[in-house]
Amino acid sequence: MYIFELPILWTILADFAAWFIIHMGSAILTLNLPDRLFDNDNYLYRSRNWEKAGEIWQNLFRVRAWKDSLPDGAAVLRKGFPKKSCRAGILPI
Repeated sequence: MYIFELPILWTILADFAAWFIIHMGSAILTLNLPDRLFDNDNYLYRSRNWEKAGEIWQNLFRVRAWKDSLPDGAAVLRKGFPKKSCRAGILPI
């Protein structure tokens, strides 16, 4: 049972708007978190021995081949850093 029903075009436009707000909101929220939460020695982001300094990800998923094709919001939001400047396990902070 619907509370109200929108025409399909309005439903699609509302969906685009909602996802845009969700994505931009989460990006702005995470960009305003303190940098110390993303330190390389933080337990969550620490490189593990089994990762072999990031080479495991290259061997399994060929990250370097597709990394540059991903959208990057650093230029749009003018905060953060461009992901192209990242090497395995090293963030330019």
